[in-house]
Amino acid sequence: MRRMRQGVAAAIAVGILLAAASSAAGARTASTGILTFSGGIRAHTKIDRSSCTAGPGNGIRITLANVGGWASLFLTASAPAQGKKGTAKVSLQGTGASGNDYAIAVWSWSKPASSGTAKQVQIANKGTQGTLKLKLPLAGVDDGPTLPDVAVALKWAPGTCA
Repeated sequence: MRRMRQGVAAAIAVGILLAAASSAAGARTASTGILTFSGGIRAHTKIDRSSCTAGPGNGIRITLANVGGWASLFLTASAPAQGKKGTAKVSLQGTGASGNDYAIAVWSWSKPASSGTAKQVQIANKGTQGTLKLKLPLAGVDDGPTLPDVAVALKWAPGTCA
């Protein structure tokens, strides 16, 4: 009976150590990415698991508050899996420009994957890593002036997006 209790106690201790090691490893894999806007929006900010979501598929969603003179910015990007046909798409929506709470602007870009988009939009492993480097043309603006195109540069690694 005594050996059984010692075995159970040892198993519990090993379980606790494994859980702690797993938790520490998870903390180490958390990462940040750097997102830079230029042109119609000028900002340089970090993204992490609180602002970035990976998926579905090879896609990401980034939600930012009070960045680049906008109350909120919402960036989405998707690309077909490597070697697959489809269209790469990137969209940016800004709401609440400084000085105009009702302003809404949308910048949008899409191209077939076969048209050389691989250099501009690289998204892999269900959105967990990739790079964006492209210029988004203004698609529309509501309750505000016409705005310039926005250049987007982003690089993120596994652990950056939830």
